[in-house]
Amino acid sequence: MYENGYSTKEVRVRAVEAVERGLSVTVASDDFGVSRRTLHRWLERVREDGNDGLERRVGSGRPRKLDELSDGELPSFYFWIRNRPMDRR
Repeated sequence: MYENGYSTKEVRVRAVEAVERGLSVTVASDDFGVSRRTLHRWLERVREDGNDGLERRVGSGRPRKLDELSDGELPSFYFWIRNRPMDRR
């Protein structure tokens, strides 16, 4: 139902359908494990684009903090962080 911490389109469709059948947004958001704000956003996307609006959008989610490092450099950086001498002030 969840991929990489994100809800799947199936979960989003089911949550929206539950609200459209009369379940309150508060109860549905609790049942599906999302915030009320998220569920309202899904409802708006369905109004604008139908169920296709519930696809995960490219670039959604939190930006990377280490975007200046290439994927190849990331393991080296992690190793350096884990093995650097501690500052003993």
